[in-house]
Amino acid sequence: MDEIARQAGVSKTTVYRALSGQGRIGESTRRRVLDIAERAGYRPNRLARGLRRARTGLIGVVVPGIEGQFYARLLEGVEKALQDVDHRVLLTMSRGQREYELVESLLDMQVDGLIVASETDEPEFYTRLLERRVPIVFIDREVPGLHADLVATDHFQGGVLLGEHLRERGYRRPAFLSMTDSPRRIGSVEDRWCGFRSVFRNAALLEFPFVASAERYQEDHPEAPQPETFSELCRHAVAGALEPLDGFPYDSVFAQYDHFALALIDALKAAGLRVPEDVGVVGFDDHDFTGYTEPSLTTIRQPLREIGLQAARRLLERIEEPDLPAAALRLPPRLIARRSSEPLAAKEQP
Repeated sequence: MDEIARQAGVSKTTVYRALSGQGRIGESTRRRVLDIAERAGYRPNRLARGLRRARTGLIGVVVPGIEGQFYARLLEGVEKALQDVDHRVLLTMSRGQREYELVESLLDMQVDGLIVASETDEPEFYTRLLERRVPIVFIDREVPGLHADLVATDHFQGGVLLGEHLRERGYRRPAFLSMTDSPRRIGSVEDRWCGFRSVFRNAALLEFPFVASAERYQEDHPEAPQPETFSELCRHAVAGALEPLDGFPYDSVFAQYDHFALALIDALKAAGLRVPEDVGVVGFDDHDFTGYTEPSLTTIRQPLREIGLQAARRLLERIEEPDLPAAALRLPPRLIARRSSEPLAAKEQP
């Protein structure tokens, strides 16, 4: 450290601040010190530094999985926010089963804080952690009944955007395609549903969501192979939803996920219905494939990298100032209009 200070023409305290990310120094000075340290092959002893500061520089992240691009993009934002302050991510995947166990294991590893995409509806576990002043920021959806930091898309506004989009294009008999009997089981989905319903206030068909259940399909078709991917799960769920219907009473459907929307489009085609000529279909998330399907899918783009970036920044603030009041940051979604919801100009509207 003495040699780095001599070459940079600064004090050892300034070198320490530049290397540790602690304290305030000018950006040009910080960069000069870091460049000299890199050329000298300097590598800080993270464990020793963590012991002196009672911190490890590790951030625990819990997500359901990373098979698709959703959480991968979000994690890019987390990494971007942390790389400049010399923090590292410990990533775990709950897959909807071991969330509490994984959180406890990360805490046993002395992480400085947690970023969690929780799938639970029960706040008691996290309430206890917050009472212990564990720094936590939730992403994507909030845990019902829990007053904690949250960074997510404004899902309600996303539902409004899709509802207004369909209404402006002449659709009058919409449905909301849900994977659960009650969207209230998943807060973000409930917000999308409520935003959508707020546009079509007088649509009786929206009183209850149009439910697609993969479990119900498996019960009715025990000979069917178990789905191995999320796309297969969606196809089973949609098939189970369409079977009881006598015809198709909707002129448009908002599917809660893009994968769901594409499974629905395939099922409608198999039933002899055209999209969008007979039924308009919209989704949510704007996965990369949605612009290349036939028809291309109208959907909502979430600012995933920005969510990860803002969540990590908020967590760093929470670590430095544990008594900050909890805050929810909901970022604006963006409507991506494509061919699956083209206007019904040629149709006679009621």
